[in-house]
Amino acid sequence: MLAAMIAATIAPMTTALNRNAGIFVRNVYQSVINPQASESQQLTVGKVATLVNGVLCVFAALLFASVKEYSFFDIMMLFGALLQTPISIPSLLAFFTLKTPDWSGWATIAVGLCVSAFMQFVFQVDWLLPLFDAVSFTHRETVDLQVASTMLAHIFITGGFFMFTTLFYRDPIGSRKSELNQLKTNLATPISKEEEAPVDYKQGAYLGRMCQVLGFLVMLVSITADSLHGASIFVVIGALILLAGTHLYRTRKGGDEPCELSAS
Repeated sequence: MLAAMIAATIAPMTTALNRNAGIFVRNVYQSVINPQASESQQLTVGKVATLVNGVLCVFAALLFASVKEYSFFDIMMLFGALLQTPISIPSLLAFFTLKTPDWSGWATIAVGLCVSAFMQFVFQVDWLLPLFDAVSFTHRETVDLQVASTMLAHIFITGGFFMFTTLFYRDPIGSRKSELNQLKTNLATPISKEEEAPVDYKQGAYLGRMCQVLGFLVMLVSITADSLHGASIFVVIGALILLAGTHLYRTRKGGDEPCELSAS
């Protein structure tokens, strides 16, 4: 259980660190600092950005841990509403329209951060008490209403500002027009077979075998149970894991017949 919790925590964490490093390298370092950067230079800067981002995340986690008024779940909900939402809105709306000026993305994020600051430091959920005919809100209700109010404000104000910038759109010229046309072509072009990652059947084989071993070990724990009822629970859970692993191993190549691993 502890290993599963750690794995579930690390998986999105590593993805976020790599994503943030990629955003910095491609949108800041290569576009602004060093447009002629080679692949090796980008890789080096990406490693440094990943390290710096990881250190900042550690300090942020320590800061959040010192906050006693909110639980970790409350902090993550507020973080998503106050910071992630204004960043995500222009990225999402860009899939629906590209007819916005080049400055619309960063301007929308700036407006969204201003909206977040207003909702966090100026707006008070107590103003909503007459709507609910209540005397006061509990802590849980306060957090939920603050998150919901912030999300609605971003949808109408931040999202509305992005769509408003379409009024300032002018047809691009020169290299910028070619870049946008290439972007439209890429968005409309499906991934070809050559671009797809090669199929690796070994993952199914390894995971299937590991599940089989895990199921057997869970069943083995039944000998430590104090009663027959307790032992039967371990046996049933272990048997289900064992069956799932066996099925995964047998169907790793898309069929029901077992096949041996190729030596590599």
